[in-house]
Amino acid sequence: MTGNFQLNNNALSGTVPSELGQLSLMQKAFLVDSNSLMGSLPTQLGRLTAMTSSFNVCCNGDLGGPMPSELGRLTAMTRGFYAFSTAITGSLPSELGQLSLMTGWLHLCCNSMSGRVPTELGQLSLMTEQLLLFKNDFHGELPSELGQLTRMTSYFRACCNDFTGGIPSQLGRLSLMQDTMYLQENYFTGAIPSQLGRLTGITQNLELHNNRLSGSLPSELGACVSGSARAAV
Repeated sequence: MTGNFQLNNNALSGTVPSELGQLSLMQKAFLVDSNSLMGSLPTQLGRLTAMTSSFNVCCNGDLGGPMPSELGRLTAMTRGFYAFSTAITGSLPSELGQLSLMTGWLHLCCNSMSGRVPTELGQLSLMTEQLLLFKNDFHGELPSELGQLTRMTSYFRACCNDFTGGIPSQLGRLSLMQDTMYLQENYFTGAIPSQLGRLTGITQNLELHNNRLSGSLPSELGACVSGSARAAV
C-alpha cells in the first residue's frame, strides 16, 4: 500500500497493532483518529518513514503510555502531527524536532504529558500554524528556541500547564502571528517582555492572565492589541 491508511471516525477499539509498522511503503497519511483505541502507540510506527502527509491518532481517550521517540523518524512528513485528546503520558520526545519538513500543525494538547518541552521543537522552523501544547502537565521553562518558529501565523497555545520562569522574550519574533497567543494559567514569573509588542498582527487574544508576573506593563503592548485584538494580563 502506497496511499493513505485511513480508519478515522469509526468505533474501533482495542490496541493499535504493531504490525502496522510493516506498511513502510505508505506515502501519504496515517489516520486512526476519533475511535476508541487503547493501550500504547507501537514504536514500530516509526518505520513509516515514506509517509509525507499527516500522522493522526487524536481523540482516542484511552490511548495512553508514552509518546514513542521513534515517531521522530517520520522525517518526510510535511503536513501535521496530531496526538491530542488522548491519555498519552510521559515526556515529549526531543526526536519530534527532527520533523523539520512539517509545515502544518503540531497538536499535543489535552493529554497527560509532563516534563520539559524539548528545545528541539525550535527546529520546526517551517511550521506556519498551530503549535498546541495546552492542558498538559509540562513544567520548567518554556524554551526560548520556540522563537525560531518565525513563519507561524496562528494559534500558539501553551496555556494550562505548569511552566515556570520568565516568558521568553524571543516569542516576540513570531511577528507573523495573526490571531491568538495563549500563555495563561501557568506559573510564569518576572516582567512581561516588551518584545511581545512586536506581535502587531494579532487580531484576537493575547492571554497572559493567571500567572505570577510582576513589574510594569510594557507600553509596547499597545501595538499588538489595536483593532479587534484583546490582551488579558
